[in-house]
Amino acid sequence: MLGPPPVRNGSPVVTGCCYTSCMDRLRFPKNVVYREEPEGGLLFNVDTGDMRFVEGVACAICGMIDGSPLRGQILSRLTGQYPSQDPSRLESDLDEFLGQLRDSHMLETC
Repeated sequence: MLGPPPVRNGSPVVTGCCYTSCMDRLRFPKNVVYREEPEGGLLFNVDTGDMRFVEGVACAICGMIDGSPLRGQILSRLTGQYPSQDPSRLESDLDEFLGQLRDSHMLETC
């Protein structure tokens, strides 16, 4: 399990991949569209034209992001959906993917 993030002035400090608090609700920005396809999913930023194809666990994560789930809820659903996977590996994969989405401006928290 990942420990708590470093804190400075009462706020989490971003180190390496972007840290997402368990209390943050996740959503795609208004300019980002997610569509599931038979082979996976497609994220598309209508303002920049940037596209990202996702498959496997990443596709499952995108399907769970809708503005209401917390990061912890997504992790719980993933461990239920992929019971043969090591939960700590799923957690690190989730955090890495969420960081990549946030870094590419395809994810925001509220």
